[in-house]
Amino acid sequence: MRGLSYVVALVPGLFCVLGLLLGGPLVWVTPLVVFGLVPLADTVWRRSGSAGPGSLDGAAAHLLLVLSAVLDLLAVGLLVVRAPALGPVELAGCVVSVGIVLGVYGLNVGHELGHRGGRAFRLTAWVLMASSLYGHFWIEHNLGHHARVATPEDPASARRGQWLYPFWVQSIVGGARSALALAPRFVLGIWLAQALAVAAVAIGLGPVAALAWLGAAAIGILLLETVNYLEHYGLVRERTADGRWERVQPRHSWNAEHPVGRAMLFDLPRHADHHANPRRACIDLRPFDEAPQLPVGYPAMVLIALVPPLFMALMHPRLDQLGSLAPLSQRAARG
Repeated sequence: MRGLSYVVALVPGLFCVLGLLLGGPLVWVTPLVVFGLVPLADTVWRRSGSAGPGSLDGAAAHLLLVLSAVLDLLAVGLLVVRAPALGPVELAGCVVSVGIVLGVYGLNVGHELGHRGGRAFRLTAWVLMASSLYGHFWIEHNLGHHARVATPEDPASARRGQWLYPFWVQSIVGGARSALALAPRFVLGIWLAQALAVAAVAIGLGPVAALAWLGAAAIGILLLETVNYLEHYGLVRERTADGRWERVQPRHSWNAEHPVGRAMLFDLPRHADHHANPRRACIDLRPFDEAPQLPVGYPAMVLIALVPPLFMALMHPRLDQLGSLAPLSQRAARG
């Protein structure tokens, strides 16, 4: 993929900010682009599995991440300022659009920066995740999920046959409990900071502004958790002879080599390499063609996951095929 194509990652935020500034039908452009045009473009261009890592240099990649962070914070700021004056239809469009931006930037870019070394990156990650009112995600993802992924101990790994809606509860509640157990002082501190920020908005700008932020954050969180649902659905690590979980392998994460959605999410759909190398920069992630592949890109899969029978009709044959290709020892262990 050519480096310039990663500029598509800025499109959701730019349309969101324009909608917040200009109002009218523009407030609905972001969801139409992310869940309409992007899946259509991925259908036209299809899979790009042979493509290697992106061709952006480090400075350009950092610039895109910084611009994404600015768009995230600008979108939240404009939402809480504009919300009290908006009618119900415009307000709904703004909340949905900002929610998508919080998922794509606040949590996805925050997740990327949270894996980087250095205090500045981590501080930026905390701010971005807190803008989505999900600041504890950094702790649970880095210290919990990466260690327990694709095991029954991980609340963010979906079991085969599990519907999305109970998974949301499992991952949100289980992730919060895990983060609190892993770093109680940090988690309680960031929860308190988020609560004070929402209270300040309610006092300074009114309850509608605070409720708009809460609604957008809820959408961003559910978008993140739906992606979590997709990334490891039905995939399970085996126990070794000494009772430990086997090392995480490419077969324990679903990839999606669909170029437009992949660029928009800074290569998050190359998830297998992310688990193999958590500190590797997002645009340097490799395709790992041996990893299981989702039938369509992430944005389309998010919509499909909302209809569990359709999702399982697509995914279970692929899981069955993966099982038939597993080593004999693993097939015997599965029963």
